[in-house]
Amino acid sequence: MSAIARIFARSTRAVAFNSFKLTCASQAPSLSNLSHNFSVSISPFSTSTAAKYSAETDNSLLETLKEEISYEKEQSDADSSTDFIDSFTEKTGFVIQDTPGNHQVTMTKNDGSETITIKFSINDLSNLDPLRSQFDSFNQNGIQDDNVNFSEFDEAKYAEHMAASSKNKSAAATDNMQESESQLDEEEANFDVNFNLVIAKPNAPTLFFDLLAREGCIGVNQMNFFNNPKTALYNSSEAQFARDSSYIGPTYAHLSEDLKNNVDSFFEARGIDAGLTMFMQDYIEFKEQKEYLRWLEQFKAFIK
Repeated sequence: MSAIARIFARSTRAVAFNSFKLTCASQAPSLSNLSHNFSVSISPFSTSTAAKYSAETDNSLLETLKEEISYEKEQSDADSSTDFIDSFTEKTGFVIQDTPGNHQVTMTKNDGSETITIKFSINDLSNLDPLRSQFDSFNQNGIQDDNVNFSEFDEAKYAEHMAASSKNKSAAATDNMQESESQLDEEEANFDVNFNLVIAKPNAPTLFFDLLAREGCIGVNQMNFFNNPKTALYNSSEAQFARDSSYIGPTYAHLSEDLKNNVDSFFEARGIDAGLTMFMQDYIEFKEQKEYLRWLEQFKAFIK
């Protein structure tokens, strides 16, 4: 199952679970309605019963994990080609640093006197909430029909009406599902990627960009300089504090068009272009699939 499809499924389960919790809350008795004079009978706690249920639950969970792992391995084997990675690194000269279990991916290359570093995260994909508006349009409490006149109720006519209404709703639901699948395909190809670009060279301040890749275009959120390259590159608390404390630079949209056009050319000359954004999207999905399978394996190891 692709990462986008899994996220969509998680969202569906989350909506159903939230609806269940709200229903339970609405049915809970008010404390003000309870008598002050009541007694509670508590059965003796049985450790053997608790252990039995725990074992049954764990075994059921373990079997589910095994099935999920088997399925994901099949999907992973089908999509395990790394040709797109080899092609990109050979063409661009970037070296990819990817640590299993770490959400961040780092790419570096030397371009003349410059060292170019790009950092992005697979968490951008995990944080997606696809098609949230689609869920908002569904009534979780069932069908409410406002077109029936109950003052002249006829059971046969009502059944006929409901059958026609159900057919219309089914057709609408099918259209919505097809539209949702189309949106998912588009979302899968075009999700945003936040990434940092750091360019360092000897005897010069280090240039730091906070960028956003969207539909093949690159937007600048922040652009500033650091005298110490470690401030721009490291993930330590000290480096993060130094970045947060620094002047973030001017609002990029307020720069002159000539300056922005030249910055675009500056990016393209260093391979910061649409090809890079598409590669990052592909790599994020590739890594997320591996990390999800690794997560399942760790869960299984814990339950065993």
